[in-house]
Amino acid sequence: MIYCGDYSMIILNGKLLYRDHKSKTSTEIKYSPNKSGYLYEIEIGINDINFKDKENNSLNHISSSNQSFNSKLYCDKNTRSIVWKISNTIKWRYPEINSNNGDLQDKKYILLCSKYYNKCLYAANRIGSNVRYADYSKTLKNFKWYFEIINKKSYLKSAINEDICLIVDNDKIITGKCSENMDKARISYNEPKNYIEYFNSSNKQYKCISGIDDRNNRNSLQYLTLANCNKKMKK
Repeated sequence: MIYCGDYSMIILNGKLLYRDHKSKTSTEIKYSPNKSGYLYEIEIGINDINFKDKENNSLNHISSSNQSFNSKLYCDKNTRSIVWKISNTIKWRYPEINSNNGDLQDKKYILLCSKYYNKCLYAANRIGSNVRYADYSKTLKNFKWYFEIINKKSYLKSAINEDICLIVDNDKIITGKCSENMDKARISYNEPKNYIEYFNSSNKQYKCISGIDDRNNRNSLQYLTLANCNKKMKK
C-alpha cells in the first residue's frame, strides 16, 4: 500500500485500487491489458516496474533505457496521483494527467483581464492573499495564469508557483496550495460566454468570478467575489 494522506493505492484481492479518502471511493487501476491477471506485488527495479502475480509471472512490464538507484513509486500530491519516475521522466502514473498545456516547462500562460476595469487578474506572492484586479505589468509573473486539466477537472494555476491556485474559501477568492485545496480550486473558463466559473462540489452549482464594485468601498475594485453567471454582467 502507498498512503498519500487523502488518497492511496493498494493491492486487494488481486486488484490494484486507487482510493480517494475524501470521497470514500475506490477505482480499479487498469495497469495491464491482461484483465484476468491476479496481481500479487509490484516490483521496482533500477530501470523498470513489474506487475507480478503470485507465481512470480509478469502481468505487465514497463522499462526505461535509463537507470537510477532512486527509482521508486511516490505520491505526487500536486495532482493527487501515484507516480513512477526515472531520470526526471515520468514513465507511469495513475490517474493519468490530461493537461491542455503540456509539461511545466512548456506552459502557455495567459492574462485574464477585464475590459470593464481595464485591469488584469493578479496573484500576490503570499498564500492566503486576495486575488484581485490590478494594473498590468509585463515584468511580473503575478499576472500570468494557466488552466490545467487534472482528472477531467479544471484548475487555474499561477505562474508564480505550480502549486499555487486560485481557490474559493468561504466565498473569499484567494491564493492557496493546489495540492491541499483541490475541491476549492475547481475553476474553468467558459469560452463561448467569456466567464471564469467556479464549481461548488458541495451543492454541484456553478458561480462566476466577478469584481465587487461597491460604491461605498473605494478599494472594492481590487477584489473579487462570486456572482450568478449573467452574460450582461461585464464585471
